[in-house]
Amino acid sequence: MHLETLEPRRLFSAGVVPAGHAVARSDPQNSPGGVTIHATAGEAFTGAVGTFHLDSTPPPIVETGADINWGDGGDSAGQIVQGSNGDYSVIGTHTYVKAGTYGIEVIVSQGPRCPPPGGGPCPEFPTRIIDTIESTAEVLTNPGDVNGDGRVDFADLLALTQHYGKRGADLSGDLNGDGAVTFSDLLILAQHYGR
Repeated sequence: MHLETLEPRRLFSAGVVPAGHAVARSDPQNSPGGVTIHATAGEAFTGAVGTFHLDSTPPPIVETGADINWGDGGDSAGQIVQGSNGDYSVIGTHTYVKAGTYGIEVIVSQGPRCPPPGGGPCPEFPTRIIDTIESTAEVLTNPGDVNGDGRVDFADLLALTQHYGKRGADLSGDLNGDGAVTFSDLLILAQHYGR
């Protein structure tokens, strides 16, 4: 079987979600084909955000595309990759700024391929949604991000130094969770500085 990789492509306009397709979910749960991804705030995630199956191969004038709503206000086109078993995966890249749990919605659609193979006028038929996949992103805090803004920078160093040498519960800057802000915590911050 031939493995096919399609370039990221939007069949709907950026940021446009067809009527009847909600994107905000208060309690994310995966639908069939949905997955749970694990990401770190402030670092780019690239991977599969869902899978789907086509009962037949679409004709050459039809293009299959995917739009990904990442659940934090960001959206992007997905790349569709056909696996050896005939199923397809939607691959996406996104950077979450804040830690938390987010509902991801993937809209898989088919529309006219323009220009069609061999050239000629673009076929005229409407784009249609063939699958909606609901997945979940579990985003962890970036190690070293003392103030929780999604990046490790001078503000985090300042927050850590304000508690340096102190012991106690829930200290800002206790990155390793040992109940004290010490050189070990400073090393963690230094290893992730700039991310």
